[in-house]
Amino acid sequence: MWFRAFIVTLVVELPVYLLVARWRTGPGRVAPYWKTALGAVACSAVTHPWLWFVWRSLVHDYTTYVATGEVTAVVAEALIFYFSARPITLRRASAASLLANGASYACGVLLYSLKILH
Repeated sequence: MWFRAFIVTLVVELPVYLLVARWRTGPGRVAPYWKTALGAVACSAVTHPWLWFVWRSLVHDYTTYVATGEVTAVVAEALIFYFSARPITLRRASAASLLANGASYACGVLLYSLKILH
Protein backbone atom coordinates (compact mmCIF):
# COMPACT_ATOMS: atom_id res chain seq x y z
CA MET A 1 0.00 0.00 0.00
CA TRP A 2 2.76 2.45 0.92
CA PHE A 3 4.61 2.03 -2.37
CA ARG A 4 1.47 2.65 -4.44
CA ALA A 5 0.70 5.75 -2.39
CA PHE A 6 4.29 6.92 -2.82
CA ILE A 7 4.07 6.53 -6.61
CA VAL A 8 0.81 8.49 -6.66
CA THR A 9 2.48 11.19 -4.56
CA LEU A 10 5.36 11.46 -7.02
CA VAL A 11 3.04 11.52 -10.04
CA VAL A 12 0.98 14.33 -8.52
CA GLU A 13 3.67 16.38 -6.79
CA LEU A 14 6.48 16.33 -9.34
CA PRO A 15 4.62 18.31 -12.03
CA VAL A 16 3.43 20.82 -9.42
CA TYR A 17 6.97 21.43 -8.19
CA LEU A 18 8.27 21.75 -11.75
CA LEU A 19 5.51 24.15 -12.76
CA VAL A 20 5.84 26.42 -9.74
CA ALA A 21 9.63 26.44 -9.97
CA ARG A 22 9.47 27.43 -13.62
CA TRP A 23 7.35 30.53 -13.05
CA ARG A 24 9.75 33.29 -13.96
CA THR A 25 10.50 36.08 -11.55
CA GLY A 26 13.46 37.54 -13.39
CA PRO A 27 16.66 36.54 -15.13
CA GLY A 28 18.72 33.90 -13.40
CA ARG A 29 16.00 33.00 -10.88
CA VAL A 30 15.05 29.60 -12.31
CA ALA A 31 16.95 26.38 -11.61
CA PRO A 32 17.47 23.79 -14.37
CA TYR A 33 14.80 21.11 -14.77
CA TRP A 34 17.05 18.34 -13.48
CA LYS A 35 17.70 20.28 -10.29
CA THR A 36 14.03 21.02 -9.63
CA ALA A 37 13.01 17.44 -10.47
CA LEU A 38 15.66 16.00 -8.16
CA GLY A 39 14.60 18.41 -5.43
CA ALA A 40 10.95 17.45 -5.82
CA VAL A 41 11.72 13.73 -5.65
CA ALA A 42 13.91 14.33 -2.59
CA CYS A 43 11.01 16.09 -0.88
CA SER A 44 8.70 13.11 -1.24
CA ALA A 45 11.44 10.57 -0.57
CA VAL A 46 12.09 12.17 2.82
CA THR A 47 8.63 13.12 4.03
CA HIS A 48 6.43 10.33 2.67
CA PRO A 49 8.08 7.44 4.57
CA TRP A 50 8.40 9.69 7.64
CA LEU A 51 4.64 10.33 7.66
CA TRP A 52 3.67 6.74 6.92
CA PHE A 53 6.02 4.88 9.23
CA VAL A 54 7.27 7.24 11.93
CA TRP A 55 4.65 9.97 12.41
CA ARG A 56 1.80 7.44 12.29
CA SER A 57 3.36 5.52 15.19
CA LEU A 58 3.80 8.72 17.23
CA VAL A 59 0.40 10.37 16.69
CA HIS A 60 -2.57 8.07 17.24
CA ASP A 61 -5.53 10.40 16.73
CA TYR A 62 -6.23 10.40 12.97
CA THR A 63 -7.29 14.05 12.68
CA THR A 64 -4.25 15.21 14.63
CA TYR A 65 -2.03 12.88 12.60
CA VAL A 66 -3.26 14.32 9.29
CA ALA A 67 -3.21 17.96 10.38
CA THR A 68 0.20 17.92 12.05
CA GLY A 69 1.67 15.54 9.49
CA GLU A 70 0.67 17.67 6.52
CA VAL A 71 1.97 20.84 8.17
CA THR A 72 5.23 19.07 8.97
CA ALA A 73 5.49 17.81 5.38
CA VAL A 74 4.83 21.25 3.89
CA VAL A 75 7.47 22.93 6.07
CA ALA A 76 10.05 20.17 5.57
CA GLU A 77 9.50 20.00 1.82
CA ALA A 78 9.66 23.78 1.46
CA LEU A 79 13.09 23.74 3.11
CA ILE A 80 14.31 20.71 1.15
CA PHE A 81 13.13 22.25 -2.12
CA TYR A 82 14.61 25.64 -1.25
CA PHE A 83 18.05 24.18 -0.64
CA SER A 84 17.97 21.71 -3.54
CA ALA A 85 16.40 23.85 -6.29
CA ARG A 86 18.34 27.06 -5.86
CA PRO A 87 18.24 29.84 -6.91
CA ILE A 88 14.55 29.43 -6.05
CA THR A 89 13.32 31.75 -3.32
CA LEU A 90 12.05 30.45 -0.01
CA ARG A 91 8.67 32.01 -0.80
CA ARG A 92 8.46 30.15 -4.11
CA ALA A 93 9.64 26.88 -2.51
CA SER A 94 6.97 27.28 0.18
CA ALA A 95 4.27 27.91 -2.41
CA ALA A 96 5.40 24.86 -4.39
CA SER A 97 5.35 22.69 -1.27
CA LEU A 98 1.92 23.89 -0.18
CA LEU A 99 0.39 23.38 -3.63
CA ALA A 100 2.08 20.01 -4.21
CA ASN A 101 1.09 18.61 -0.84
CA GLY A 102 -2.44 19.92 -1.10
CA ALA A 103 -2.83 18.34 -4.52
CA SER A 104 -1.41 14.98 -3.47
CA TYR A 105 -3.48 14.88 -0.27
CA ALA A 106 -6.66 15.67 -2.22
CA CYS A 107 -5.79 13.08 -4.87
CA GLY A 108 -5.08 10.47 -2.17
CA VAL A 109 -8.39 11.14 -0.44
CA LEU A 110 -10.22 10.88 -3.77
CA LEU A 111 -8.49 7.64 -4.80
CA TYR A 112 -9.06 6.14 -1.35
CA SER A 113 -12.75 7.11 -1.31
CA LEU A 114 -13.20 5.59 -4.77
CA LYS A 115 -11.50 2.43 -3.47
CA ILE A 116 -8.78 2.73 -6.12
CA LEU A 117 -6.04 3.10 -3.54
CA HIS A 118 -6.34 0.62 -0.66
